Amino acid sequence: MASFDQACEVEKGHGRVEVRSLPLTTWLADYLAPEWPACTRVDRLKRELRSGDKVESEVIFGITSLPREQAGAVEPPTDPCSLGDREPAARPT
Repeated sequence: MASFDQACEVEKGHGRVEVRSLPLTTWLADYLAPEWPACTRVDRLKRELRSGDKVESEVIFGITSLPREQAGAVEPPTDPCSLGDREPAARPT
């Protein structure tokens, strides 16, 4: 059965806000198996940096053969973009 995890982090400082989101899934492992038989998970890291009116975005895709337990994954929070006690800044839309 496929699994889906997501983590999100928001940092604010020096007049800018950085939002990093990382969804990962095992759903594509079967689909990619003919080309990448060792694939266990696929991820998509999105970084967004906001400074005033300027927004820069970067997206990086990854394929790994490491299972979740060996990859050093942590338990995702209940709200993937939870800020805890921090002030809500810019959130991805």
